Amino acid sequence: MTHSEETTPNDAWNIQRLLDWSTNYLKKIGIQWPHLEAEILIAHILKLKRIELYLKPGQTVTHEELSTYKALLLRRKNQEPLAHLTGNFPFMGLDFKVTPAVLIPRPETEKMVELILAELQSKQSAEPQRTFCALEIGTGSGCIAVSLAKFVPGLQITTVEIDQAAHEIAKENSHRHQTHNQVNLVLGDARRFPAENRFDYLVSNPPYIPTDEIAKLDQSVKNFEPHHALDGGIDGLEFIRLIAQHSTSWLNPGGRIWVEIGHNQAETAELIFKAAGLEKIKTLLDQNDIPRFLTASRIQNEK
Repeated sequence: MTHSEETTPNDAWNIQRLLDWSTNYLKKIGIQWPHLEAEILIAHILKLKRIELYLKPGQTVTHEELSTYKALLLRRKNQEPLAHLTGNFPFMGLDFKVTPAVLIPRPETEKMVELILAELQSKQSAEPQRTFCALEIGTGSGCIAVSLAKFVPGLQITTVEIDQAAHEIAKENSHRHQTHNQVNLVLGDARRFPAENRFDYLVSNPPYIPTDEIAKLDQSVKNFEPHHALDGGIDGLEFIRLIAQHSTSWLNPGGRIWVEIGHNQAETAELIFKAAGLEKIKTLLDQNDIPRFLTASRIQNEK
């Protein structure tokens, strides 16, 4: 805020004034949804729900609260993601803790979870006595595993995450949403994950950005989000090959794979899955009609 906008005893800030000023400021610095972000940040600082901003428009904002808020706006001006400023991000109607150690959940991933849920719930209705089990490769914040467990109470999920800090965030999110009895969080390298148990589902939002393209990403991504969760190797398909390679040892016969892929990777990814002996291979579109999800099955009756 400029010097002229500082709080004085005769010129106090209230919620409505701060909301109006913030919307204009965020618009000027190029934020796509300035009013929404203003609501989120002000509610975060004042420890209110967004609806309460409109129920208490005349509530005074203290000098200390303004100082804290100003610091957040400066960080946002430098392209730091909104989720890092608040430490939380909504996904599937749930609130997840997010730090620079984990990838911020994307709407595309939420769409994949919705598709998996529809399939799982249908299978669960057809076989109500059966307990389904899933494996997730690269759990990050835990948003996929926790959401699936939350909405499919009988599901048991094992996750594999190589990064210690991300593992701890996923653990916290699992406890936050009371899914820790369903979600088994494993810290380790998926390339050395043992095939002691086989699963009905294998899900993953793996790193799929080609290494050379990382530097071309938006500043808010390349400067603030973990590169190990973005970098998919030379062509972006390193982890797709890993999943295809281990699919037979990780999946039960007939078991299903769901993975998120890059916008131009569908054709090559399908060939990788086909070469691994998988069947029922299909690419599905995200909410923007971009090929984004690849699903396939291990052969049911193998010779």
